[in-house]
Parts: sequence; structure tokens; C-alpha cells
Amino acid sequence: MTRSPNVLLVEGTDDLHFLLHLLHRHGFQRAEPVPSERYAIERAGVDDRIELKDKEGYDNLARTVQMELTPTHLRRLAAIVDADSDPHARWGSLSAALRQAGYTALPDSLAADGLIVREPDRPVVGVWLMPDNTRSGYIEHFLASMIYPSDRLWGRAQECVDGIPEEDRRFVAAHSHKAKVHTWLAWQEYPGTRMPHAVVRNYVDVNCTAAETFLRWFESWLAT
Repeated sequence: MTRSPNVLLVEGTDDLHFLLHLLHRHGFQRAEPVPSERYAIERAGVDDRIELKDKEGYDNLARTVQMELTPTHLRRLAAIVDADSDPHARWGSLSAALRQAGYTALPDSLAADGLIVREPDRPVVGVWLMPDNTRSGYIEHFLASMIYPSDRLWGRAQECVDGIPEEDRRFVAAHSHKAKVHTWLAWQEYPGTRMPHAVVRNYVDVNCTAAETFLRWFESWLAT
């Protein structure tokens, strides 16, 4: 079996498994493994096999983008990364890496529906900044947007974290939403549930507006 013509780069293990389970709920399944590909997904009867790669951090992902774009079998490459505290700066960093790889048709900022870059004789490139391409934040913000509106524990988790006196907080302010999401996960039927298992155990709505917007971008990337 040949290698996947499509590659999806992510920052970490939880990100990878979260996306694996989300995409599984939308028709993808684990693909037959081939040498050098640890994680790959596909849809039955469709030639859209995708390899998922954990790049072990944003810095390594950005540093190796040019290398990831060089294989001759590659048709498409996408990167899903956290916006962190400054989506404009994160996109500036990633777009600089893409320019070094020879891409020129890159916008100054991303639209809310993500980015797909098509240039002659180059792999199609997709970029999604978690949570929604425009706001600062992390994949935890994206997961939070998938929590059912009727889930009363989510409101209590937010109040709990917000109620911690400043002098007792051991996390920086930028990570307060991470603390809220993981507090909420700690209160589930299986305490300490990881983000990927929130999808598996139906703690979140995989058909919510945020998920649908992301999936439209993903499907558009694959269809190009």
C-alpha cells in the first residue's frame, strides 16, 4: 500500500486523538497501517487517506513544515494549531514558514472559516487556528464550544475556577480556560476523562455549529 497523499499536522497527542475521534464520528475510520505511518484515517470507497502526525509542539511543527511539503506523493497538507494568546502572531509565524516553502498567496490574517491555499504545482495547504481562526485560545476553547448548552456542570466548573483567589492560583491567566475545561472533565462519570474521550463518551455535541464549521473547512481541504 502506498503512503497517504494527505497529511494533517497537529501539536500534540491529545489534539491528534481528539481529532481522530471527532472525524470518526463523521464517517472516517482508521486506515490499514503502512510502514512509517502510525495514525491514518480514510472513508470507505473514497480515495482520501490521511496521515495524522503529532509534531510534539508548535515550534517543531513550524520548523518542519517545509520538510513535510517535500515528498513527491503529497497532494495536500494541513496544520491545526492553537492560536494561543495572539492569533495574528501565530499566523504570522506559520505563514513565514509557508513562504520559506515557496507559497506566496497567503493572506495577512485568517477568516473565521479557516484557510485553504491552492498554488500551481504545489500541495494544497490548509490551516486552522484553534479555536475559530480569529480568537485567541486553545483546543480547549473549541471543546468548550461543543459542550451541550444544557450541561449545568460546565457553568459550575467556570464558577469554581473563577472563584479561586488570585494568590492561590497556580496557572497563568491565559490558561484559565484550560483549567475550566479540565475541571469539567474531572467531574464526569469517569473523573479525569481526557479531551478525546469526551467525544467518545458523548459528553459534547459533535454536530454543534463550531464542529460543523470546522468540518466544512476540513471537507473543503480534502475536496480540492
